[in-house]
Amino acid sequence: MTSTAPTLLYIDDDAALARLVNRGLTRLGFTVVHAADGQQGLDRLAQGGIDAIALDQPGERRVIVDKEQRGCRDGHETDCGT
Repeated sequence: MTSTAPTLLYIDDDAALARLVNRGLTRLGFTVVHAADGQQGLDRLAQGGIDAIALDQPGERRVIVDKEQRGCRDGHETDCGT
Protein backbone atom coordinates (compact mmCIF):
# COMPACT_ATOMS: atom_id res chain seq x y z
CA MET A 1 0.00 0.00 0.00
CA THR A 2 1.40 3.38 -1.02
CA SER A 3 0.48 6.54 0.84
CA THR A 4 0.93 10.00 -0.56
CA ALA A 5 2.59 12.61 1.63
CA PRO A 6 0.34 15.59 2.38
CA THR A 7 1.40 18.76 0.59
CA LEU A 8 1.84 21.87 2.71
CA LEU A 9 2.10 25.35 1.21
CA TYR A 10 4.46 27.42 3.36
CA ILE A 11 4.33 31.19 2.77
CA ASP A 12 7.17 33.26 4.18
CA ASP A 13 9.41 36.00 2.83
CA ASP A 14 12.39 34.76 4.88
CA ALA A 15 14.17 32.28 2.60
CA ALA A 16 16.48 30.96 5.34
CA LEU A 17 13.56 30.23 7.66
CA ALA A 18 11.66 28.64 4.78
CA ARG A 19 14.57 26.23 4.17
CA LEU A 20 14.64 25.32 7.86
CA VAL A 21 10.87 24.73 7.95
CA ASN A 22 11.08 22.72 4.74
CA ARG A 23 13.73 20.38 6.19
CA GLY A 24 11.80 19.85 9.41
CA LEU A 25 8.44 19.23 7.78
CA THR A 26 9.94 16.98 5.12
CA ARG A 27 11.41 14.82 7.88
CA LEU A 28 7.91 14.60 9.34
CA GLY A 29 6.55 13.28 6.06
CA PHE A 30 5.20 16.41 4.35
CA THR A 31 5.86 17.59 0.85
CA VAL A 32 6.56 21.31 1.27
CA VAL A 33 5.93 23.96 -1.37
CA HIS A 34 7.31 27.44 -0.61
CA ALA A 35 5.90 30.79 -1.71
CA ALA A 36 7.74 34.02 -0.88
CA ASP A 37 4.63 36.19 -0.54
CA GLY A 38 0.86 36.11 -0.40
CA GLN A 39 0.32 36.55 -4.12
CA GLN A 40 2.67 33.67 -4.94
CA GLY A 41 0.79 31.63 -2.35
CA LEU A 42 -2.56 32.41 -3.94
CA ASP A 43 -1.21 31.57 -7.38
CA ARG A 44 0.12 28.21 -6.14
CA LEU A 45 -3.07 27.48 -4.22
CA ALA A 46 -5.07 28.02 -7.41
CA GLN A 47 -3.08 25.22 -9.09
CA GLY A 48 -4.54 22.72 -6.60
CA GLY A 49 -2.99 19.83 -4.75
CA ILE A 50 -2.43 21.68 -1.47
CA ASP A 51 -3.58 19.92 1.70
CA ALA A 52 -2.55 22.54 4.27
CA ILE A 53 -1.23 26.09 4.47
CA ALA A 54 1.18 27.61 6.97
CA LEU A 55 2.33 31.20 6.79
CA ASP A 56 4.34 33.78 8.63
CA GLN A 57 2.81 36.88 7.12
CA PRO A 58 -0.10 38.17 9.20
CA GLY A 59 -0.96 40.85 6.65
CA GLU A 60 -1.50 38.22 3.97
CA ARG A 61 -3.59 35.89 6.10
CA ARG A 62 -6.93 37.61 5.52
CA VAL A 63 -6.51 37.59 1.74
CA ILE A 64 -5.59 33.91 1.58
CA VAL A 65 -8.39 32.79 3.88
CA ASP A 66 -10.91 34.92 1.99
CA LYS A 67 -9.84 33.50 -1.38
CA GLU A 68 -9.83 29.98 0.05
CA GLN A 69 -13.38 30.32 1.33
CA ARG A 70 -14.61 31.59 -2.01
CA GLY A 71 -12.71 29.25 -4.30
CA CYS A 72 -11.87 26.06 -2.43
CA ARG A 73 -14.20 23.41 -1.17
CA ASP A 74 -13.72 21.88 2.24
CA GLY A 75 -11.38 24.76 3.13
CA HIS A 76 -10.71 25.14 6.83
CA GLU A 77 -8.73 27.71 8.73
CA THR A 78 -6.85 26.70 11.83
CA ASP A 79 -4.99 29.36 13.74
CA CYS A 80 -2.21 27.76 15.78
CA GLY A 81 -1.06 31.03 17.31
CA THR A 82 1.66 33.48 16.46
